[in-house]
Amino acid sequence: SKKEAKEIAEMAKFRNPKLADKKIVLKYTRNVLRCTNSSCKANFWSRDANAARNMLELLSSGLKKKHRARRLRASRRSK
Repeated sequence: SKKEAKEIAEMAKFRNPKLADKKIVLKYTRNVLRCTNSSCKANFWSRDANAARNMLELLSSGLKKKHRARRLRASRRSK
């Protein structure tokens, strides 16, 4: 896209020879979640993609009549 081309052109101004062999991935930090699992192939998730993935998991577990996935359960507060 034009926006990505503009960002790449802007980055070209600050090229560092030490980073020549590194792959640079342009990602916005706003509304992006990073996967902390080192073996995960999808290191970044946008909030929309993450929400869709969570909803799909909830639907799937609901159709299978299973309990909600532990990571998607609301935490209980002790009183």
